[in-house]
Amino acid sequence: MWSCFEYALCTVDSEEVESENSDYLIGYGDDNWRDSAHHDYQYMIEEDLAFAHSMPEYFHEWILRENTAVSRIVSTKIINPKSLFLNFNYTDTLEKTYNILAERILYIHGNAVRGDKLILGHHDKSLFQSEPQPIFNTEEDRDIYYENLIDDVRIMEAQEIIKSYYRATYKDTASIIKHNYNFFNTLTDIKEIFILGHSLSDIDYDYFNIIAQKVSTDCKWYISYYNDDDYNNALNLY
Repeated sequence: MWSCFEYALCTVDSEEVESENSDYLIGYGDDNWRDSAHHDYQYMIEEDLAFAHSMPEYFHEWILRENTAVSRIVSTKIINPKSLFLNFNYTDTLEKTYNILAERILYIHGNAVRGDKLILGHHDKSLFQSEPQPIFNTEEDRDIYYENLIDDVRIMEAQEIIKSYYRATYKDTASIIKHNYNFFNTLTDIKEIFILGHSLSDIDYDYFNIIAQKVSTDCKWYISYYNDDDYNNALNLY
């Protein structure tokens, strides 16, 4: 499932990444010390995680190779030209197969055919946010805290590289909603909502939450589901 892939982006074992590259963390007094050892450890970790910055490009290339000339499988009573569409798909299937005008579609995460930068990622901001400094009751507590901090700048820099990976693979739904707020503000008169082919994972929950805030309380929701997990997610949507 696509949601499983996005969730996996936040489950990278950073301790394993550090461990696998620990051979490059040469002690400053080691007989094999060389000047490049100031940066080798950080460089190798950065190389291991470099794919994150290229993922949108990889997905763009992959999606453009897919055949989107598919047959209609959804009734025109549900997908019809008069509807508005919030599209989580990166392809032009709605336009090509269902003849929906582009101006009636919000490609919330981009459209590969248009050459948009494609948005994907996890939704755990805590992985790259700085932890607040604790409140110390005594100066002794403060001194002990700072004594226990990592004093090897190479390790600190490596940890920042790992945070940078999590930052690069984060889907900032709040910013996306803010950028597309005009679309969500047009939903106040909507009477029916059909959710098709979405697992309703918590990664995209914010979008459905803002929709629920904008539509009237008597708006009817029709939700398709693929398996029991999707069904339970639909029940828990509110």
